[in-house]
Amino acid sequence: MQLQQKIVKRMVELGMTPVLPSFTGFVPNAITDLYPNATVINSSTWSGFPVVYTNVTFLELLDPLFTKLQVAVIQRQRTYYGNVTHYYTLDQYNENSPFSGDVGYLKTWVCSYYGHDWIWCELHDFGGNQGLEGNLPTLTKGFTSAMTNSSSLEDNQIVYDILLDQAWSSSSLNIKRYTKEFVNARYGPKIVPADVIECWHDLVNLVYMNNASSVFNVVPKSIYELAPNINGLVNITGHHPTKAFYDFSSLVDIWKKLVGAVAASPRMLQHPYVHYDLVDITRQVLANQFLDLYVDFMQFYITTSPSASTSSETIDRAEPLLDVLRTADRVLYTDVNFLLGSWIARARALAHGNDTIADYYEFEARNQITLWGPTGQINNYASKQWGGLVGSYYLPQWEMFVESLAVQRNVSAFHPATFQHTVLLPLGIQWQWEKWGQVENQTWGVQGDLLSILLELVKKF
Repeated sequence: MQLQQKIVKRMVELGMTPVLPSFTGFVPNAITDLYPNATVINSSTWSGFPVVYTNVTFLELLDPLFTKLQVAVIQRQRTYYGNVTHYYTLDQYNENSPFSGDVGYLKTWVCSYYGHDWIWCELHDFGGNQGLEGNLPTLTKGFTSAMTNSSSLEDNQIVYDILLDQAWSSSSLNIKRYTKEFVNARYGPKIVPADVIECWHDLVNLVYMNNASSVFNVVPKSIYELAPNINGLVNITGHHPTKAFYDFSSLVDIWKKLVGAVAASPRMLQHPYVHYDLVDITRQVLANQFLDLYVDFMQFYITTSPSASTSSETIDRAEPLLDVLRTADRVLYTDVNFLLGSWIARARALAHGNDTIADYYEFEARNQITLWGPTGQINNYASKQWGGLVGSYYLPQWEMFVESLAVQRNVSAFHPATFQHTVLLPLGIQWQWEKWGQVENQTWGVQGDLLSILLELVKKF
């Protein structure tokens, strides 16, 4: 609260008008014990979750009690921050059904932002997905167009930097010049080698100039983060696309050149952002390779009759696929920002030494990035490519998938729903109740040398 008070005070000193949160209306069911006449609405269930987890309640906006509580909240905020604003945010209907669908009831309004009735934002990664993707031309030219027309409009850092910087410029930013300035600022203060700048220009032109945004407008997800299946994993569009919008071999070329530049100046890897970006790009190269190998493997499996292949041959043909996951785990383990252990450690630390609560927080942290729900209601929505997660969660799933195909040796004998409920779901439930570090080779910190792994890996491409 003290930090918030300082921020609000400084905003006012700079001539800004803060927009403060208001009472959104969400209340416990027990409020009717105190106010039996209150109009309390039960919201809709969400994404197939059981009612007990999603049936939240809120006051109907026109109920007199809503006004009473709203005034109380605003008065309390004035006590804390002073009488600094008359702008307040309220978003009661975020992913739940309103009390009425009548257009008149739903009519809302916002204060204009210097004459424009819109907010500039970027809905990009849906749950923190990590694929390389962006559409910088839209962010630069689209913003200036929006200013003129006044119409509505974690990874991939350049996307968010240019998004925010463009907001302070009345003309479209020059993407090539901005890329160079971005890299120099990110890797500074010393001069960044020209070949590294060139790699970034190539990277921007390849993955951050997405011209297929009409069908592919968010970051892609690797298929190895999805439930293994014999079909339905490739060319997905929508929230979690797997469809390729750029040439994978071109990314490999950029990656090799970047590895070469770093190998020539190994001290560059001591800079945390250089290390991070190299891991991030390598992660994407391996995710792309997995997709290509999966397509090849399934082509082999589907077109080879059971009598023409053996179980051992199926396993052998799948080995390169599984090896990509093992390699990805090794690469990700070299950077603290890509560790499952870091995620779990932060969650457990919130319990302040209470082991029972820490175990619960670890369970929630594991559930969110995997099943996200008791039985996978939005399974893999917030999946991550992290060291430890790839090796302990995704790899076993794909190993079981391969073993199942090897045993059946007939594509028509594989039943995705059965495999999901009898193999993958039990594995997921068991995994989320485990405790990190109790299984052999599960380390909390960074391990491995990135450059040596990369030099070994480059030889395989």
